[in-house]
Amino acid sequence: MLVDRYVRVWDGVAGGDVVLETVARFLANDCVVDATARALGVHVNTVRHRLARFEEVTGRSLREVETLAEVWWALEAERVR
Repeated sequence: MLVDRYVRVWDGVAGGDVVLETVARFLANDCVVDATARALGVHVNTVRHRLARFEEVTGRSLREVETLAEVWWALEAERVR
């Protein structure tokens, strides 16, 4: 269910893979936008835009601990598949 909510919802969405990669890097960088931008080689506003897009499509806030845990789990489950 979580993989469907956070990962598969991006199937067929233009740029969805980039948004998911950004979210994964954001989580790996302890939710620090500046570090995520450096890791991806993009401007911080690009990261903010991608994170906002993720929240818009999923209807969930990355500022909520429950959402962060669910997203991390879904990304990991998809990665090991």
